[in-house]
Amino acid sequence: MNQAMSRRQDGAVLILMFVALVMTALTVFVAAINNSSVALKEGARTREGMQEAKQQLLAYAMSYSDYFSSAPNGPGRLPCPDSDNDGLMNCGTATLGRLPTQEILPSGSPFPFSDTDAGEGQQFWYAVTAAYRSNSTTLNTTSMSTFTFNGASNIVALIMAPGDALSGQVRATVANRNNAANYLENGNQTGPTFVSSFPATPTAFNDVVVAITSDEVMTLATVRVAQEFKRVLDLDPLTLSGYPPDQATFLTALPTAAAWIAANGWNAAALQSYTAISTTVAEVKFNNCNTVFRFEFGVSGITRTPLTCEG
Repeated sequence: MNQAMSRRQDGAVLILMFVALVMTALTVFVAAINNSSVALKEGARTREGMQEAKQQLLAYAMSYSDYFSSAPNGPGRLPCPDSDNDGLMNCGTATLGRLPTQEILPSGSPFPFSDTDAGEGQQFWYAVTAAYRSNSTTLNTTSMSTFTFNGASNIVALIMAPGDALSGQVRATVANRNNAANYLENGNQTGPTFVSSFPATPTAFNDVVVAITSDEVMTLATVRVAQEFKRVLDLDPLTLSGYPPDQATFLTALPTAAAWIAANGWNAAALQSYTAISTTVAEVKFNNCNTVFRFEFGVSGITRTPLTCEG
């Protein structure tokens, strides 16, 4: 009788131990799923924030001549990097720093870029090629970038989100936090060659990178230039009776255009052709851009085909 009871007790203990093991395994499994879910959510939030920052930068580039320029600098320019992590751009010679959190409009209102994770010292890093910085001298469709990204050469800017610190990366002091090498890896910390992965040693790379191409910037910049051409053609005394018959006559009207047109070579190096289809319809093309802009005399708006500018 005692032996039977002892066996039953031993069996109960084994069952309890088995249940405990199963519960422990389930707890570990659920925790792993939760951690993975948190990581996925954080990754999605980071990528969403990077895409929003990209759209803000492109909007800034298109509107630069209207809202941000204090000199005859035209559209297409991007903000300088923030080299000291104070949230503001520093227009020296640096092409790599953090993404500024904002620029101030002439009205005094802020124009935001992004402040994602700024409070944790993880504000996005940002690189912009010299020709496309806001303090560049001349910018048009013939301007070239010195950057590459995954082998592509038409890259003018990149937004980079650092991951957790890897071996050798220290972020404890101000000096540490202003050193890109403590956040970015595999050449991203210096440029001009940037990558989105490091296949040789994946565990030594955790940057997330979003690129901005010259085509994306010039798709918008050429629209702004075409708008200025259209304004001149519709209001200039030389053209009030219809569009100019040839490119030479078209160019004689452009001195009345905004100063940034000539200052940035939009009426010279960038202009591929002006063609009068008739006295009421004209087309403009820019070098390194396959878009045809079509104007119609007395009709507001511009048509373009295709919608994107490709070199």
